[in-house]
Amino acid sequence: MSYEIGKGLSRQYLLLRQLHNSSVPLTKNDLSKELNCSRPTLNNTLILADNLIDRYGSIEKSSDGIILKEKKSINDAFIKAIILKETVLYQFVYSILFEKIVSIESWAFDHFMSTSYVYSKMKSIRAFLRENKLELVTGGEF
Repeated sequence: MSYEIGKGLSRQYLLLRQLHNSSVPLTKNDLSKELNCSRPTLNNTLILADNLIDRYGSIEKSSDGIILKEKKSINDAFIKAIILKETVLYQFVYSILFEKIVSIESWAFDHFMSTSYVYSKMKSIRAFLRENKLELVTGGEF
């Protein structure tokens, strides 16, 4: 079993990979077809992906199409890493290791997520951790 990152992050990952691997500008029509999404969804994905890579590069639009302009070396491992850091799994495990989690409710609030959304992700987080021989214990004493 692998951890499901969600449609939005998956689309950002595919977009960044497409732009990184292309030697020519790509049109919005090409990208919409490749990502299997509408133009408004693509526009939103372009903004979100550009924000993710802000310190390392930018997504630039020209009359020829869309390109990935790199400030620093961007490769597939880098793209995976920046997408991973956006997942609930990464943020939650990071918080377990390096921060104090008082409650799921306060953690969700601190990470701008609804409590119900975080609880819905807990099942897949537990399954992923269990598969990797780790156990997530919530509530009570450790």
